[in-house]
Amino acid sequence: MQVKFAREIGVPKDQSSWPLFCIGLSSFIVRPVIGRLCDKSFINPVYLYQLFLFVVGLAVILSGLASSFVGVVAYGLAYGTLLGGSQITLFVLILKNLSPHNRTSGFALFLCAISFSLAAGSPLAGMYLRKMSCSVSNDNPMEKNVNLFTFIELY
Repeated sequence: MQVKFAREIGVPKDQSSWPLFCIGLSSFIVRPVIGRLCDKSFINPVYLYQLFLFVVGLAVILSGLASSFVGVVAYGLAYGTLLGGSQITLFVLILKNLSPHNRTSGFALFLCAISFSLAAGSPLAGMYLRKMSCSVSNDNPMEKNVNLFTFIELY
């Protein structure tokens, strides 16, 4: 979707995949940093997780305001950083709250549970949009609301 959106706002074809690269790179870099930060005694991972989720939700809502290559790349960097931070804090919270004996099976059960909602979220959102007779496009505000609802459903 990021590549398609970049192409629609006039980013050249050879540069339209940069947002995806930025999402992956920033997520890759921020995960060990946030994981180490969660180990500090003065940081509460619950509050950090809530902060990341709130700000990543705002970033998704405001993503349509990007109107140039720099804006799309900045969104990619912000989204990757925030998404990587929220995922690693969630993993830290799960692993800190399980006994050492139950960590492996508990973490595997968590990943299994979220796999169903991740696999079903987009098809359910598309089905909902078709029933509401909404077109699926980037400038449809209903699609952004459904994506936000699907994101909230996961957590």
